[in-house]
Amino acid sequence: VLDNSGISTSEIDAVAVTVGPGLSPCLKVGLETAKKLALETGVPLIGVNHLVGHTLMGRFFAQSRQGIQGYEDAGSTCAFPFLTLIASGGHTATVIAHGVDDYQLVGTTTDDSVGEVFDKVARLLNLSIERNGDVIGGGAALEE
Repeated sequence: VLDNSGISTSEIDAVAVTVGPGLSPCLKVGLETAKKLALETGVPLIGVNHLVGHTLMGRFFAQSRQGIQGYEDAGSTCAFPFLTLIASGGHTATVIAHGVDDYQLVGTTTDDSVGEVFDKVARLLNLSIERNGDVIGGGAALEE
């Protein structure tokens, strides 16, 4: 990832890593990799809630696209409060984000999540969920 980013390890201020919720094997791989990078670079390791990360990505992308041709419209900002649908793996929820650490759960599923449905449909259609040795998931396989 660093090779493609255009930055060097000396430019890293901190390492953020998902600490949950999620599948234990996936979380373990991410945590071990992040710990190693934080130790090698001498920067702090910051644990991030998986669902909070998804919630705030809309703001991140809106801010990173400002000034880029094609994103000048009024929809290129994402100010608080905003309503978001989190559809990630085993979690599906509708949330109002009032601030970085201020969320209100509006609704959630009690059985299958949207991510699980994508995985099931991909299996029914016999779509491969692997690319170059990596698992991409049912949603990405369906999108292709």
